[in-house]
Order: sequence, then structure tokens, then C-alpha cells
Amino acid sequence: HPQVASQLKLEYGRWWRDISVDFNKPNAFVINPTHQRIVKISSQNLLGGRVAYSQHHVRNAMQLEGGWTWIEVETPGRYRITVRRWPTELDLAMSDVATVHAIDPTRHEETNRLMNLPSVAIPVSRARLQVGQFDQAAHVSRKDRAAEFVVDLNEGLQRIEATLITEDGRATAAYYVDIESESND
Repeated sequence: HPQVASQLKLEYGRWWRDISVDFNKPNAFVINPTHQRIVKISSQNLLGGRVAYSQHHVRNAMQLEGGWTWIEVETPGRYRITVRRWPTELDLAMSDVATVHAIDPTRHEETNRLMNLPSVAIPVSRARLQVGQFDQAAHVSRKDRAAEFVVDLNEGLQRIEATLITEDGRATAAYYVDIESESND
């Protein structure tokens, strides 16, 4: 059906022109506490070099290179930015290993390999945060679950990069970053 193929090709061309207008514009995380109290950024959201796109990469401590992303600050103010190795929900220290969970066939898909993935510890000793004009590092003890930074964010588009630094000086992008307003509004 050449006529149908021609029509589909024409429609595809229109659709592509419509969606590709802003391809070079960054798709930023919007920072506005009236719409979202805590903004959560994971390694799957990072741009740059080598980044972790799955929990397999996170659990295996894949060394991430140049992981950064964009934030669009709609509501300027003071924010607590928390840098983590593990998601908040696991309640693990940055240098901990995530446990392997037994699969309960009444609750889990038995072929779900994610539940059985071993994890690798990262001996984190410092965390660094760069956002806007802010650039600081903080000491991390073996028991710390996160490194917290209090930052005054200005309105507008800004690059954010969080890095975990090991005892021997190796660096990897942080796997999780939370941004929360310090304001009680």
C-alpha cells in the first residue's frame, strides 16, 4: 500500500519536526517546593560520561564518570542537598553492602534476579557537591548514611554534580541526590 506508506511518512515528518524543536535544551529537574517537596535524582538521571542505568550497576558499584544533571530553580532559597550511595529507603551507610534478599514465591517473581544481585562496598571518605557557585566537600565516616549540604540556590538553570570520593582518592558520581527546601512554607 504505497499510499498508506506515503501518508505515514508525511505524518512522521510532522511529528518529528514538532518534538525535535528543543532537543538541545536541557530537561531539568524543577526545584519548586510548592509542587514537589523533595526532588530525588538518581544515577539513571545523570548526563555526562559513564553513568549507571540500572540497579545492577548501582549494586556492583560501577564507577561513574562525570555524572551531572540540570536543575531549574523556580523558587530560590535555602535547600538541604543530601548526597547518598544508597537510596534513602534502604537506610544503609554509604560504605555498607546491600543484602541479598530471599525470594518469597508468594510475593516475588521467582525469575527476578535483582533481588539476588550481590553488592559491592565503596569505602567513601568524602562527598563533594557542586551546584551553581557552590563547591564544597564534606568528610564521611563509615557510619554516615549521607552527606548533607545546605545551599542557597538562586533562581534559574544550574548544573548539579555530586561526587563520592574513596579513602584512596578514587571518585565516582553519587548514585542518589535529594533536594529539599529548608523553608517551612
